[in-house]
Amino acid sequence: MKSILLTVCTLLGCFIQGFSAVIFVNTQATGNNDGSSWANAFTNLSQAIQHAANNASNADSLFVAEGIYVPDVDNQLGFPVFNCPPQIALFGGFPSSGNPEFEDRDWQAHLTVLNGDVLGDDDNTSMTRVDNARRVLVFDTFGRLDGFVVRNGGDDSGGVGAGLTLNGTTSRGAQITNCLFENNWVTSGGALVGDGGAIRAGAVNATDVVDLQNVLFRNNRAKFGAALIYGGTAELNNCVFIENEAELGSAIAVSGSSAGAGPATIINSVFYNNTSVAGTNQGDRSGTIGRLNAGTGDLTVLNSTFKDNNADTLATVYSGIPLSVSASTVFNNCLIDELSNVPAFGLFESDTINMNNCVGSFSAGWGANASIGANDGLIVLSNWKEGEPITYITEDNTLGVFILDCDAPGYNDGLNDLLPGSLVSGSDILGNARVQGGTVDVGAYETSTFDRPMIEQQGSVLQVTNGSYDNYQWVMDGSPVSGGNDSTLSLSENGTYWLVASNDEACGVDTSAAVEVTDQNGTGTGIKEYAFVQVRVWPNPTSDVLHLRSESTIYNVFIYNTAGEKVIAQPYASDQIDLKSLAPGVYFVEAQFASGSSVHRVLKH
Repeated sequence: MKSILLTVCTLLGCFIQGFSAVIFVNTQATGNNDGSSWANAFTNLSQAIQHAANNASNADSLFVAEGIYVPDVDNQLGFPVFNCPPQIALFGGFPSSGNPEFEDRDWQAHLTVLNGDVLGDDDNTSMTRVDNARRVLVFDTFGRLDGFVVRNGGDDSGGVGAGLTLNGTTSRGAQITNCLFENNWVTSGGALVGDGGAIRAGAVNATDVVDLQNVLFRNNRAKFGAALIYGGTAELNNCVFIENEAELGSAIAVSGSSAGAGPATIINSVFYNNTSVAGTNQGDRSGTIGRLNAGTGDLTVLNSTFKDNNADTLATVYSGIPLSVSASTVFNNCLIDELSNVPAFGLFESDTINMNNCVGSFSAGWGANASIGANDGLIVLSNWKEGEPITYITEDNTLGVFILDCDAPGYNDGLNDLLPGSLVSGSDILGNARVQGGTVDVGAYETSTFDRPMIEQQGSVLQVTNGSYDNYQWVMDGSPVSGGNDSTLSLSENGTYWLVASNDEACGVDTSAAVEVTDQNGTGTGIKEYAFVQVRVWPNPTSDVLHLRSESTIYNVFIYNTAGEKVIAQPYASDQIDLKSLAPGVYFVEAQFASGSSVHRVLKH
């Protein structure tokens, strides 16, 4: 096969892509079934892969249109599997009609599914999978997978790597981008065995490399490494791990051999609701990330989020077996929101954990491995922040999206100096600029920011001068102006005006400075702007209590509904305002100072 397509450099992730000839695959094609074009595409992916293996001069790349592809029984391995030859690249997400170009791919809109459920009878709960492909994909030596859903791998014969396995006798590697791995189980008789439920990436070869970008792992199972087990050098960017299950490494198991393993880096990734079950015949092993063998390499976790993970024993976030060879584990700018009865971290012999500028909210603290009876490891906390509760402006459990609320611990609490180069001017998983407001957020997501609205008078109209907002509300003398929900306001009377404006799922100063209109027609002296007073209002939304705080003295608090009716009026005695008596809805809070007022929009649940 042509080596120009895929080359692994000595540095992780250095893959060279080039297209010579291409094999086309589309279940809807009606032509010659020879892969020469979209019209003549192979309708069977197994046949297309075999064609690539047999015809070295034809192609190294497979362009695969949307659809569901079930593997045939491979003559070499003897069970259903997509058995890929060396240096192959599979690209999914093409539309199934027309003649799409490479840039027309959209892996989320045009699902290209590699399905190990041969008979199509899985219900995602049964542990009986006798008909399923033992492994959905096998890469020989090196391979690339981009734009696929890989699901339902693993039959009842146990084994490893139910979703994808790297084979080969020397160095191996894979680059996996824009993929979903779900419901891949390494199972046998209802018990969890084996390793690498979704991906087994050279678990005991220190020279292997694996590069994962924008990959979602959901409901995968194994004994070690439900989503991934690796033994060489690894880099993970923008990966999400949800509801995976294993004894050790409910998401990732760091393996190795007497030769050790290369370093690994996990960046901008999310670990949510993964479960480490009690070990069988292996002692107490757990952890969303777990070390499996002595000699495993250094691990660095950067700007990642750990939330609501579970463990039957030992630790939820990080754990493993005692190490006779020292290894360094680093967590930088990480958000750790774990409220389990089990400690978040397990410490081990010769193991060092460095926590740099992380925010934590967990109840059980730190733990030592019960089997060694003493904490011989070392944990180093640098600028550790304890914060409870951690609240989110956006919380999507299905996709693992947890964007910090404006006043949550971790918002604008990161250290830019700890960012990897790829994030300094890069983005988070959703594509939002990684650094906003000058300081990076802790965790995997960046909360969007917006600037304080600025207003001026043009004739008989007040208008915004600095961009657009999702929400507008003009306020006069503390009360919302009926119908004043646009970027401009036609003046009908003199008075003191504010604009309360905000962007959805974003944080910023939501209120303009107060301006006094003394000539509503704009023919005289115009407006007078009062000094702006910053007021901190949290939490927002709120269910019962609202907090107000300012460096300036607040004398009175008034709250109006959207009809402009004053529903609360009280002197400012503390920073807590009781909203229990108010019905759910939008309200406007006026904080009154000696020199004026500040108005803010609040949502009550």
